[in-house]
Amino acid sequence: MATKAKPRKKAPDILDQQHTSKSDWAKFVEQVHENPVLYGAIALFLVLCVVAGIVYRTASGSSLRSLTTQFAQAAQNEDPALRAAELRLVWLRVLILRSTGSP
Repeated sequence: MATKAKPRKKAPDILDQQHTSKSDWAKFVEQVHENPVLYGAIALFLVLCVVAGIVYRTASGSSLRSLTTQFAQAAQNEDPALRAAELRLVWLRVLILRSTGSP
């Protein structure tokens, strides 16, 4: 009974293979080329979030400025009854802004 000799596994030759690893940036660029719709949607979402933040900040800043102006005008009245009525309107507006979550 003759046994067959097992073929020897050849060790990989390190010098023959030139293994070049890609940098993280190159991998990212390759992924963007493979999935342009996905990365386009991500970019659009980020831009929309930035625009929404800018609009929100502008609107809240203008409402606060308007409220401050209304308070200053009410405080300048010399008639105590008129001043109290106008300050009450300012206070109601503050309560409304707080209940809606606006700063």
